[in-house]
Amino acid sequence: MTKFNEKYIIENSIETIFDNIENEIIKNKLNFIILEVDNVNQKLKDIIAKIKVHFDIFILLKIVKNIESELLFMSGAHGIIYNNLSNNIDLNYIEKSVEIFPKGSIFMEIETDNKIFLKKLIEKNIIPILKNCDIELLTEINELILKNKNLKNYIKFIPLINQIECNYNSKNIFNKLEKKLVLELNNLRQKLLIKEVNDSYESSGL
Repeated sequence: MTKFNEKYIIENSIETIFDNIENEIIKNKLNFIILEVDNVNQKLKDIIAKIKVHFDIFILLKIVKNIESELLFMSGAHGIIYNNLSNNIDLNYIEKSVEIFPKGSIFMEIETDNKIFLKKLIEKNIIPILKNCDIELLTEINELILKNKNLKNYIKFIPLINQIECNYNSKNIFNKLEKKLVLELNNLRQKLLIKEVNDSYESSGL
């Protein structure tokens, strides 16, 4: 499986990237792609924009350090996976992303089985991704997510939590028209908010 990280994005043409998405994401009926990045730059924004035009898939950025939530949102990505296994990301950054991105699209990889902490994350609309395959704990997390009206609708399109197989890149079956509608509404909302931010910068002379 291709690792869609920053090095891969820099070194490969958009045609190669599209071929890999077609062969590894679309043909395997996965609904999302994860781009592992260290920074948000114009090339990343351009690639995300082109992926949106050619494929009906959700685009998640996986990051390992503090990056301003506004920059992540303006990249055009649909959601964020915070790799916080080393506790190197400030929770304030993650909570800010929850405010900006659609509810249910912020994930955090963590290495803990503290149920109280995991419950608090879900209450903050942050979906935990466990490093270890603990069937019982994953089942409990999934049940909590399904009880949260802010999270339960989005998670079916991006099923990073699979309490049966412990396979985060799991497949999910749903109405394709429903997925397309959610994507289009998400993309429209993003365009409007990005335009609003840009207009604000221009009016302030920044």
